[in-house]
Amino acid sequence: MSLQSDIQTALTLTRQGNHKAALKAAKSAMKKHKGHPLFPNLAAVALCAAGKEREAIPLYRKALELDPSFHDARRNLGLALTATGQTAKAETVLAKAVQQQPQDVSSWLALASARRSLQKFTGARTAAAEAVRLAPQNLQAVRLLAEAEEDLGEINAALSGYRSALELAPGDICLRHCIADLLIYQLQTDEALQVLQQARSIDPDNTQTLSRIGSLLDSSGLRDDACAVYKEILKSDPGYANALLQLSLALPADQVAETQETAEAVLKKTPPKTLDRASLEFAAAHFARRAGDLQKAQDLYRCGNKTVAQLLPYDRRQQTQLSQEALSRFPETAVLQTKTAQEPCPIYIIGMPRSGTTLTEAVLGAHPAVIAAGERRIDERMVAALQSGAAFGAEEVKEMYRVTRENLPPMPEGTRAYVDKMPENFRFLGFLLQANPQAKVIHLRRDPRDTALSQWQTLFAGGALPYTYDLRAMAHRFNLYAELMAHWHRVLPGRILDLRYEDLVADIQSGSRLIASHCWLDWVPEMAEPHRHTGQVLTASLHQVREPVHARSVRKWEQHLETLAPFISELNPELWPELREG
Repeated sequence: MSLQSDIQTALTLTRQGNHKAALKAAKSAMKKHKGHPLFPNLAAVALCAAGKEREAIPLYRKALELDPSFHDARRNLGLALTATGQTAKAETVLAKAVQQQPQDVSSWLALASARRSLQKFTGARTAAAEAVRLAPQNLQAVRLLAEAEEDLGEINAALSGYRSALELAPGDICLRHCIADLLIYQLQTDEALQVLQQARSIDPDNTQTLSRIGSLLDSSGLRDDACAVYKEILKSDPGYANALLQLSLALPADQVAETQETAEAVLKKTPPKTLDRASLEFAAAHFARRAGDLQKAQDLYRCGNKTVAQLLPYDRRQQTQLSQEALSRFPETAVLQTKTAQEPCPIYIIGMPRSGTTLTEAVLGAHPAVIAAGERRIDERMVAALQSGAAFGAEEVKEMYRVTRENLPPMPEGTRAYVDKMPENFRFLGFLLQANPQAKVIHLRRDPRDTALSQWQTLFAGGALPYTYDLRAMAHRFNLYAELMAHWHRVLPGRILDLRYEDLVADIQSGSRLIASHCWLDWVPEMAEPHRHTGQVLTASLHQVREPVHARSVRKWEQHLETLAPFISELNPELWPELREG
């Protein structure tokens, strides 16, 4: 057969999707036409179609050796490198591909995706924007640009981008989910519910849509309505783990027994070492605890935590390095630039998850001049800089301030302050106060044993916070946290109000007055009754914070001493004076 005939055969088989035959034809042609770059490229394409990207990479390289200007081979090599986790190499290859052929939209898209994986968020946005410029009607490009904007905290631009993508694909339910998630984050719950109801009208049985509706209703205090939605999910999908997990926490006491049996039956059929399995183990544990069977609950919590710890192991080395890097950026007393406070001013509530941060936010949110804005997103560029050791100086801090201010939720006139209760902000306090020198900081300090118990009995959304599922890992993370907080007190003297959870729940009136005074607010009586004024709550404390303030969870660890022993034994007593109090 002639060269043209061999090319035609290989191309035809490739276009037909007959990849096994295409591979055979391309390899045969490679032997006959050793100097032609097309055949190793087509052989590699066939291997990639079969999921054999590693075998394809040398063939793409061979094609480029034969013809360094072979753009398709270069782009394909970048895609194969990305698929095999060699993202840094992929970025280099794809950057050259877009230089070589700047009109190729697919190369720009691949480059944007690679840069997102490498946490090069600004570069990812640049590449995605170029793809949109070249192909404004390309759904993948428009969506990828919206995702890149979201990575950078540009929430308004991301919302606009997702809406533009939805105009191109009106039936795309996932896009509606993206829009609703951002609207919820921006406290625009009514509009978010509208978007989700539109998604529901397109596909009434979509469990992701229904789960979001249930979660939104629950976070808004409409627990009965939320339960009705979760039950609706179970009618079409009786084994849907997340619905059972949410019901285990939200159902009225008189409805627990029947759903508990369902959860336990589904648990027996669920494969091990999956997040669904963990969700059901936690659900069964919650049901058992609410039914009064504490030993059964204990055993199930142990199983659930073990499952998640196996799936999402805690990286001690990475977390230690991140904390050490944060310490090294502010080795001495920080001199904060004085500037006129711009309202609304941030109030940062920090502390370990489950230490009372949500309650404190509710206290502040009851003040008419304060907006409880939930857990605001951490600037990913700041995190990436700490992880890589890259600079994060005055210009970067200025940009972080701009992005934060421009993407705050809509707030009524007269709002003087907003609350950001992202507990993880304790790591980034130096940068945050550089950006907002007038900000107020409240640090919730709770007995670490009670905090650990509460974390151990919680499955955080999506398996987040991997340290909470391993008691020794938890102690390691708690020690890092306490070390950082001691450091911030040294280098930011007088800027942080330490508030003991135990004191707050023992005397909410005095505690709320102290909070108001620290934040330069006039105290109002509503602050002492936060359960009456709680708005949207998107954390694991959404049910507890709607109850009158109580101290029932204080010293609860004493009932679980044996379980918590690995955690307690590895806490540093120099960092945790509570341990000396018994």
